[in-house]
Amino acid sequence: MKISKRPAAARIENLETRRLLAVVINEILAGNTDTIIDQDGEYSDWVELHNNGAAPADIGGWYLSDDLANLTKWQFPATTIPAGGFLTIFASDKNRATSGAELHTNFKLTSAGENLALVQADGTTIADSFAPFPAQKDDRSYGRATSDSSSVNETLVGATSPLRVISPTSQSAAVDDFWKDIGFNDASWTAGTRSVGFDRDGTTNLLTYIGTNLSEAQMPSTSSPRFTAYVRYTFNIADPAQFTALNLQLRYDDGFIAYINGKEFKRAGFQDDDARPNPQWDARANQNRDDATTATPLNLDISKYMSLLKNGQNVLAFHAVNSASTTSSSLNVKDFLLEPVLTATRATGAVSTQFMQTPTAGSANGVGTLGFVGDTHFSVDRGFFDSPFALSITSDTPGASIRYTLDGNEPSASTGALYTGPINISET
Repeated sequence: MKISKRPAAARIENLETRRLLAVVINEILAGNTDTIIDQDGEYSDWVELHNNGAAPADIGGWYLSDDLANLTKWQFPATTIPAGGFLTIFASDKNRATSGAELHTNFKLTSAGENLALVQADGTTIADSFAPFPAQKDDRSYGRATSDSSSVNETLVGATSPLRVISPTSQSAAVDDFWKDIGFNDASWTAGTRSVGFDRDGTTNLLTYIGTNLSEAQMPSTSSPRFTAYVRYTFNIADPAQFTALNLQLRYDDGFIAYINGKEFKRAGFQDDDARPNPQWDARANQNRDDATTATPLNLDISKYMSLLKNGQNVLAFHAVNSASTTSSSLNVKDFLLEPVLTATRATGAVSTQFMQTPTAGSANGVGTLGFVGDTHFSVDRGFFDSPFALSITSDTPGASIRYTLDGNEPSASTGALYTGPINISET
């Protein structure tokens, strides 16, 4: 009798077993032109695995394959993914599988879409797969994304946030050029919480908003007054790619420049110096804000600056300036305030397989989208007009929903008017 052995057929692990295994294909990038680079300095495609379990996962001897007829195409060396951890493998066709070193498969991903499978060590059990993943766009990833169907608000800087502040007494390139950055050493500055300011004009109108009261010695307002304070709030965040909105509420007297991680995103009431174009240590405000105006917080939607946030440590910094005026009834040089509240909206909806605007190799994925809409076209180009006109907006994507605003704010999927026909433009 002759007994023949047939090759074992590939099988899909049931859902309950996959939950126990906990390792999934979390994110892929099949058109990497400008995200992370490999050890050769090249923008190789990549695959990210995530261990969403509570214990380390040993995947030594497992496989990755882009061919369901050849599930053992590329094998992992001895590899363990920590609980909650991530592992990025470059799909570069360089075939490098040394434990502890950068991993490279012996195949590349095709942006036209193809199969991708994570296979257990038996060579037949598919632990997870995209079968197939759809056509991809350059530098837009695909994987397990969070929906924005539900969300929570998070206070990043607020009433209990620590701060550091100094009112500089002279020019210092070592300080003036770097104090806004994450790595700057502010240990010698005055420590406080919540806000900074003083109220020395004979009233107590601003005292309720001042968490860190600066003394006359720390920021003089009588003899040899100083008008600038550098203020830093260091805070930590996880997975900023899941943020869908960012808002800054600010009480201030009398002016400021605001920075996130060294990048300016807003200024108001700041006196420019034509002779010295960069903001100076002795700058001052170009306006006087009375106490009633100061007490009403300025609300700023700064969602378009969310990309400045980093996973881990961040710095919200202010070049706060006071008015030099002593002629108004409120004696503006005698009071000063900076009180920020920075909040973010985090998507908490169900996780599903979608595209992502921002790739996040090595960290949790962000908010997903079902696809990408083609460019919009306007029937009238920008310019100067002396009579009303009707503006039509179209998209290269059939059936696309278009939202617009008329107040200068950016529209989103849930804000702005839904375009249904030509818009009558009669004023700026």
